[in-house]
Amino acid sequence: MEPNSPRTKVALPYSGFPLRIPAALRFLTAVVFSIAGLAATHSTAGLETDHFFLYLLLAVLGSAWVGGWLAGVLASAITATAAFFWMYHPTHGTQDVTRFGTFVATCGLLCWLSAVIESRRKTQISLQEDEERLRLALKAGDAWTWEWDPKTGIIRRSSEAMGVLGTGPTTLSDALEHTLTTISESDRERVAQGLQRSVETGADFRQEVRFLIEDTIRWVDARASVIEDEDGNRKLLGMSVDITDRKRAEQASRRQAQIIDQTHDAVISTDMRGAIRSWNRGAERIFHYTAEEVLGKNITLLAMPEQEASLRKKIAAAISAGSMQTELVTRRKSGEIATVHLSLSMMRGETGEPSGVVGVALDITDQKRAEALLRNTERMAAMGRLAATIAHEINNPLESVTNVFYLLAKHSNLDPTARTYLNIAEDELKRISHIVKQTLGFYRETDRPVPVKLTTVLDSVFELYEHRGDKTGIHLERKYDMDATVLGYPGELRQIFSNLVVNAMEAVGEDGTVRIHAYRARDWRNGGVRGVRVVVADNGPGISASNRAHLFEPFFTTKGERGTGLGLWVTLGMVQKHKGSIRMRSNTGPKHGTVFSVFLPWHEQPEREKLEQRVA
Repeated sequence: MEPNSPRTKVALPYSGFPLRIPAALRFLTAVVFSIAGLAATHSTAGLETDHFFLYLLLAVLGSAWVGGWLAGVLASAITATAAFFWMYHPTHGTQDVTRFGTFVATCGLLCWLSAVIESRRKTQISLQEDEERLRLALKAGDAWTWEWDPKTGIIRRSSEAMGVLGTGPTTLSDALEHTLTTISESDRERVAQGLQRSVETGADFRQEVRFLIEDTIRWVDARASVIEDEDGNRKLLGMSVDITDRKRAEQASRRQAQIIDQTHDAVISTDMRGAIRSWNRGAERIFHYTAEEVLGKNITLLAMPEQEASLRKKIAAAISAGSMQTELVTRRKSGEIATVHLSLSMMRGETGEPSGVVGVALDITDQKRAEALLRNTERMAAMGRLAATIAHEINNPLESVTNVFYLLAKHSNLDPTARTYLNIAEDELKRISHIVKQTLGFYRETDRPVPVKLTTVLDSVFELYEHRGDKTGIHLERKYDMDATVLGYPGELRQIFSNLVVNAMEAVGEDGTVRIHAYRARDWRNGGVRGVRVVVADNGPGISASNRAHLFEPFFTTKGERGTGLGLWVTLGMVQKHKGSIRMRSNTGPKHGTVFSVFLPWHEQPEREKLEQRVA
């Protein structure tokens, strides 16, 4: 039989013993049969014949056949009563009593047999109906029944198995050894051991098994219980269900969940009330909450207090429109601000009704910081160009004023007091001129590296911040063990050491000390290259161990809103641009402080330049 071919339905009996007729009609039939039997007996049989009770027994039998045993009892009562009053006479002695007793006993026997047959017939009908229901249930659920006899090693299956296991000659009856060859190799030993263990211990068998049917894996949920035959031999009687579709759906769901869980962005779903139902690793990375901490809580947990109402409105708008995109300022677990690009979409349940909202949040905090920094950089660059322009314009009249002061100093008619004032004015003029030159030096930059005396750069940085240190009570110290020349960009070198000195001054606060020390050194991490090492040290509170690993990362800052988090990152890039290296060590203990060490390779002068310098 083909697995999908229509199966002939076994008709349930609608005729036989008894007929399926109403109860009133059954008893009416019994009365009719009784009257007919009495009439036949009266017209054909005499009271003294041996066949006196024949038609009466036929009436009882017919009533029991058509109406069941209760109708037979009614017919027996009617015919027995009529026969008793009809045939009994005291002068006949015990002969009539014997014959009447035999008749009543025969009627009782017929009624009892009718009751037994009727009961068996109902049981048969019930079994046929149950079998039909089981067959339909197995067919609807891609299931089949099976039986394994360990004594013979044969597995017998119902015909429904052909819809899953194929229509081969061994589908309905097969040896266990052959069945195991149709099972995935990784499952065979487990299945064989499980079957044997169930037979030995009497425990139920249940396993999910992978069958290889025409190079396709079919998942089967097999269950069985141990039964014993009349000889005490144990067998397994079970049922198997094809769960391939369910397994494929589960695998697809797991793959989708893994993809969502591994994505870099936050994927969050909520119900209609805003309670969080799912939370992936991307959400943990952005907001720093674990799934256990947020599941079941309201999504407004992530919003700033002043934006909770706005977030609810956006979720409602997404439910109304189906989807929407927006930017939202949120807060992490630590309270830190995070800006995200949020895409909201409505989810529907099985009935098509809205069941919740799923949101995908892209962390654009660094992007927003970079945009703000770019705007600030452009503004600072414009200010730098303006300052350079102003410094250039100031420089020309300063030279004229310097010449005038020079001529005044040579004038013989100045009294001592005026000459004193003139000297003070001349010193201040020199300081103004020096500041102007420093401003122009920071702005002007060469397009290629040039030889730079490092002590000159360090002096310009020192003098630039020395006055600021005097005002804040910070003591700046410098020490040079040598005067080295490096190949680089003067402006970038000034920025490197300016960043380090400013960071040190901000760290120490009032009454602190910042030291600059330059000396010969070698970079043993880079083959022992010769060069100069510049150390910028402070006696501030030090940097915690948790922050040290992130110091040179972009946008990492310990200054809160005052810092951009780019100073040391830019400094590292410029040091590497000069083929150098930068290191840091810090201590938060009693001997607290921080040391930044910058190594720059020497500028090796060509022989021609050295010869020209000797000749000069």
